[in-house]
Amino acid sequence: MHDLSTAKLAVVFIAALTLFHLLATERLEGPGHDSSIYILGARSLAYEGKYEMGGVPITTHPPGLPLLLAPIVRLTGNASHEFLVRFMPLFGGLGLLAWLAVLRQLTTQRLAATAVILTVSSPAYFQQATRSVMADLPYLLPSGLAILSSLRLPEARVPWIWGLSTIMCTAFAVLTRTAGVSLAGALLIWAFWPKGWPGNTSDLRARIWAAAAGLVGLLVCGVWMAWVDDMQGREEMGGHMATYSSQFLLKNPLVPDLGPASPADIISRLFSAAPLRSAQITEIYSRMPWVSPRWYNPLAFGLTVLLLAAMLRSLRDPRWLLVWLYFACFFGLFCLWPFAETARFMLPAAPAAFVLAWAGGAELVPRLWKHPRRVAAGLLVIGAVAGWMTFRSASPLGLQDRLSLVFWPAGAAICAALPSLARKWEADRFLRVLRSTLAPAILAGLTLAGLGLQAADAMRNLRPQPEAHPNGYLREVVDWLRREPPGTVMCSTFPYVHRMTGRRCVAFPVTGDPSRILQAIEKHQVRYLIVAEKTGEKSYFRPSEPERMTLLVRAYPSFLRLVHTGRGWKAYEVRPRGAEKGAGGTGP
Repeated sequence: MHDLSTAKLAVVFIAALTLFHLLATERLEGPGHDSSIYILGARSLAYEGKYEMGGVPITTHPPGLPLLLAPIVRLTGNASHEFLVRFMPLFGGLGLLAWLAVLRQLTTQRLAATAVILTVSSPAYFQQATRSVMADLPYLLPSGLAILSSLRLPEARVPWIWGLSTIMCTAFAVLTRTAGVSLAGALLIWAFWPKGWPGNTSDLRARIWAAAAGLVGLLVCGVWMAWVDDMQGREEMGGHMATYSSQFLLKNPLVPDLGPASPADIISRLFSAAPLRSAQITEIYSRMPWVSPRWYNPLAFGLTVLLLAAMLRSLRDPRWLLVWLYFACFFGLFCLWPFAETARFMLPAAPAAFVLAWAGGAELVPRLWKHPRRVAAGLLVIGAVAGWMTFRSASPLGLQDRLSLVFWPAGAAICAALPSLARKWEADRFLRVLRSTLAPAILAGLTLAGLGLQAADAMRNLRPQPEAHPNGYLREVVDWLRREPPGTVMCSTFPYVHRMTGRRCVAFPVTGDPSRILQAIEKHQVRYLIVAEKTGEKSYFRPSEPERMTLLVRAYPSFLRLVHTGRGWKAYEVRPRGAEKGAGGTGP
């Protein structure tokens, strides 16, 4: 198939799946924290011209996506999740088309098309496109357009148009996701990279525009951070998540009481999270629901090695260098991000990761092909280190971990036993066979597997099971609150409850100090406290909600009164302070 027809096929495939995703959006909203914040922000911008949630400035989620959604909300008068989620496939599809154009600047049309086809057909992409109003997919568009504009600068007839496009798209990428600062950083590094540029006037002009875009991106991020810092210090977000930037400096944001992180904690997090992020990228393309994040897992380890090897290709071509720098900055930023979450974090970098990994393989295979015994020795060393660390560790091993431990000595044995194959077949011949037969078969199989998994997920969207949602109990909470007298509510997923009831809501502080919880209750004049017993945040933050409730009741035994018990949750009403003292309760 000719390259041009391959690119057209990719465009048609993306358009067809975008239509499929539009038709398969979730029919029953899964109560969520992030989606509600974005929706509330869009509604506030549309009708009040402010970026607030219940009168409180939103300091966690940057306003890029709400700025996109606000005109839609204003024109249609519809700010429901069911309506706005239908725009996520559109943003994602446009973003992948932008990335298709980027990758076509670097490599063959066929490889570029393969990268975006495997991304759009992945289960992780489907879940973001059909179930959440979140910024992951919308971010694909400004980030892709910024890099595409940068790559066009050296050969542009009217460079100032592409230069302004780079600046504006970079700025909006930062506003859409705070992780967009990685794009700004990559452009700055690229502009001042000492080698690889021909040195003519057009390249100098491109470097100046790229540096300007990087500086503007950092300025936008700085202004946002300054505004956020000016607004934080409140308990609405539970005292642990008033800003995203504050989370980088905690030892473990899931256990806020552990306090700030030391430099050693941050360095340790960087290295320990690298296998996790590689495993998440592998999940996107392998169609596996979960890949073990242990460093010796061959899937995660191999991907990391290939991405590092891609730098050899990048050093010879400034175009490749920009994409590699962007991926490295994005990957490094999320290695520092202390929340594991799911593969959605790595979705915006997935198309670039695939092409870079392929390029890394093309660089690495010829170098290793002629030295099978050295490769075998390296595999044995990795296997020995992995076995020793596993023996010293007390953590249990899953099936993937056991297979990983077997892989390294087995791979070493195969490499050591086949030196004659390396002499008989040249590396170039092996790569030609791989590209022409084995790789297309594997890629076709992965695409079909992805489509099958998306079809299964679509059936779950169209025939929802309310009890299957992790925070499904919140629907019952909302129904109960609509029948109760007015009053401020404290709960963990407070943006959803506020959006559905209109009540003022604040977070249930994540702390083992009951006096802090009491202070938040009194400061915000909370009337109802919602505690999830078996669902929601119980398995996420520590102390869990029941543990926090136990500590609170133990310290102030007459301060709360149980008024309702639901399926997996309880509602408590706060007694007036005087009544609590009169009942013999202990003061703070």
